[in-house]
Amino acid sequence: MGGRVGHLYDGLKWGKQSIHGATYVQEMTEKVCVLRLNMKEARDRHKSCADRTMRELEFEVGDRVYFKMVMLRGPNRSIAENKLSLRFMNLFPVVERVVLVVPVRILERRVKVLRHKKIPLLRFLWDCSDTEDETWEPEAKMKLKFRKWFDKQVVE
Repeated sequence: MGGRVGHLYDGLKWGKQSIHGATYVQEMTEKVCVLRLNMKEARDRHKSCADRTMRELEFEVGDRVYFKMVMLRGPNRSIAENKLSLRFMNLFPVVERVVLVVPVRILERRVKVLRHKKIPLLRFLWDCSDTEDETWEPEAKMKLKFRKWFDKQVVE
């Protein structure tokens, strides 16, 4: 085999000198590992920054707030063909505070086993005024959201 086979096989030699191919593969594997670590660091940095800025908003009666409205573009006004564009409309006053009351019951506990960790899950029955809904939720997330409810459960 004379000459080169292609730019992808620059480090590879055929025949007795196949050790160069193994070192090339090893180097590329190490570079891929470094790239994966860099991407994970960037993703974690972005997530921690986003988590710091995200917060639940609460408004009082009389506050004035912007609504974010979704407008459809184009003459057809079809969601399938057009992108959605977010727009802030005028300031609107908060007229009344609405509180949704939802009775909640835990139906079942389960531990989801992944490769390197175990996630405890709870199956909740959400009972709104006219509908019932069952969902699986991570236990840690629900304890953070409804800390008082879990403390009350332990006391009883």
